[in-house]
Amino acid sequence: MLKDKPYKTKILYLLTVFVLLLILSYSLAVKKTFQLKRICKDLKSKIGQVDNAPELISKLSARLNQIDDIVGTSLETKVDIQDLIIDEVSHYCQQQNINFRELPARHTFNEKDYLVETHIVRIQGGFKKLVKLLYLIENEYNLGRVSSTRFFTTKNIKTKRTELLLEIYIQNIKLNRNE
Repeated sequence: MLKDKPYKTKILYLLTVFVLLLILSYSLAVKKTFQLKRICKDLKSKIGQVDNAPELISKLSARLNQIDDIVGTSLETKVDIQDLIIDEVSHYCQQQNINFRELPARHTFNEKDYLVETHIVRIQGGFKKLVKLLYLIENEYNLGRVSSTRFFTTKNIKTKRTELLLEIYIQNIKLNRNE
């Protein structure tokens, strides 16, 4: 059949068959090899991640503790933060001879599984003592996150003196468990 064909046609047929064999061999053998090589590389990278897992877990737990310190110390709804605020602030006010003016009702906000509580504390006294109390609430008492503060003055009608007041907004985020 190919004996009567010219030499150029024979070469053309040979090249066509060679190209078809190359495509066929690539799709049957070489393509799968490249896929397996890529899978092997992915698995090796995952093994590297598993080796670093304890270190990653410790970093993530430290970060979670840091977020808990910023947002609020107690995620359990059983602990009443308002009682803790009254205890700590009134004790400090008695020691420093400043006035605990008021603690209005807490403001609450529900968002999915969390309850955000905002407590407002108003204290009257000297500037240095109020700043020290603010520092203690923010850094040592762990009553929650101090989200805002406001210093303002009011005129006492009875004594006709100007008094300095500090208003502190303390926020806590708690898990809202509906069991």
